[in-house]
Amino acid sequence: MHLQRLILPTSILLALASAVDNHESLSKVPLEIHIMSKCPDAQYCFDELIYPAMKEIEDMVDFKMSFIGTTTESGVACMHGPTECLGNMIHLCGAHLANPPVPSSYFGFSKCLLDDYSRVSNGEFVRECAESKGEGHGISFDAVNNCASDMTGDNGGLAMLQRSVDRSNEAGVRASCTVRLAGKVRCVRDGRRWRDCDGGSEVGDLVRDVKAAYGADRTDGVEL
Repeated sequence: MHLQRLILPTSILLALASAVDNHESLSKVPLEIHIMSKCPDAQYCFDELIYPAMKEIEDMVDFKMSFIGTTTESGVACMHGPTECLGNMIHLCGAHLANPPVPSSYFGFSKCLLDDYSRVSNGEFVRECAESKGEGHGISFDAVNNCASDMTGDNGGLAMLQRSVDRSNEAGVRASCTVRLAGKVRCVRDGRRWRDCDGGSEVGDLVRDVKAAYGADRTDGVEL
């Protein structure tokens, strides 16, 4: 039995490739947390909800960690002062440097920083987190330090923080920690309590909703 080769025109191949790319993009459900790096609610939200949930849903979501603050003429102002702005930049730099560029590559580093958030601007503490949780994922202390100290580059700490704060402001987010799923507020941890969590605030609740959105997105996506 001889199989004939099927040669498709380039235009069709490009269309098929585009359809696959669009399908894969549609399959990822946007999941975003808006936090402050020196906030106890952010620490609880990350440790008790996001971190354990992501172990089950990382491949299903397009995850983003954004920060809350106020843009000023000279840069950014943060609720807990300049050291929190620095902490925010350190988190963003860790995520930017992570290799491969997926949440699991930088979550250990961010969790380490949040677990003792009052020290997030302390150089030795950041070094400890980088050496214990970042090595092997491209997150070295020197790289993080250089990134967070860059006040002029497009991918420097200040520019990334400005974009992150702008994103939170555009979404109308004010409370740390706000969890948004598919562009809508899913749950808020504020004042050491959960609110606006119509679907529940447990790990299983978030996992369930992500899986439901992921399944619906794939059903509505491109079929080849």
